[in-house]
Amino acid sequence: MTAGRVHTLLYAPNAVALVAGAGLVAVTDHRVLLAVTGAAGLGCAVVPARGRGVRSGEAEEVPRR
Repeated sequence: MTAGRVHTLLYAPNAVALVAGAGLVAVTDHRVLLAVTGAAGLGCAVVPARGRGVRSGEAEEVPRR
């Protein structure tokens, strides 16, 4: 029973996204969707690229109590 619920929670969003994507392709030009997807991908790549200002190998200072 638990496995079925976990399976549903893991795969239901994918099914919903497939339906939404098929609907968008039906009413929107594919070039617009490609541009929006590319912009979203670039936006998602910028966030980790900016980082938090901590360089590799440096430890963050932990406040002492």
